[in-house]
Amino acid sequence: EGFEIPYTCIDTSHELPQKLRSIISMEGPVLCEVMGLENQEYIHSSYVRDSKGRIVIRPIEDQAPFLDRELFLSELIIDPIDQ
Repeated sequence: EGFEIPYTCIDTSHELPQKLRSIISMEGPVLCEVMGLENQEYIHSSYVRDSKGRIVIRPIEDQAPFLDRELFLSELIIDPIDQ
């Protein structure tokens, strides 16, 4: 409320389609909280060596199945920290 950004919460999977349609049709920024199951599986981040040879965790937008590097880099909105 302090930033006057609309907020919505999706508590269950059966309300997901209706609430997502509502959120997508909203103008401007929206804060959407999606409640998950306590035992929900999650995407495990994979590891890769960076340009300096260090082992680092891949960012969330670079998860399996991995895209061709050229395609991945062309689709990014911001520059990657390290290719």
